[in-house]
Amino acid sequence: MIKSYYDLISLFALKRALQMKLCIFIVSSLVLITPTGATLAGDEEISATWINSDYNHFTFQKRVFNPDGTFSFYRYVSSPSSEIEGTYSIGEKWTDSEKILWYKLKATVIKKGKSTEDYYYLSKISDSGKKLEFVFHASDYLKVLNPDKPTYRVYFRH
Repeated sequence: MIKSYYDLISLFALKRALQMKLCIFIVSSLVLITPTGATLAGDEEISATWINSDYNHFTFQKRVFNPDGTFSFYRYVSSPSSEIEGTYSIGEKWTDSEKILWYKLKATVIKKGKSTEDYYYLSKISDSGKKLEFVFHASDYLKVLNPDKPTYRVYFRH
């Protein structure tokens, strides 16, 4: 029950605060689409732990792409903590005539919590869903997935 002018003002302030919380909830729920139009990972095939233990210490043996659009790269399969972390988004996704799933991913490496570097991945996942191949570049997506490129990698779903 409203007993004074201050109670009335408090009631309006409470109503306004609830409206703001609802608005913030709705906006944060729309986070699946980034401002660039790229989609976050969600329930995508790329969201998995990918391993290639044949790689030496110059190439990461384990790459984890999480459904929330974050990633972690580990030097070795057994490494207790990641060496690189960041975010990624899906720029494009398509399936070719051979049922191969293709992605164009933009990965942003976060260094020391502040500085960032972007990398562009042209990726494909085999029709079985067990093999990930990609090439990456620092300035743009490559046009073809060429195993002869120095940035070509292959991993297997763990």
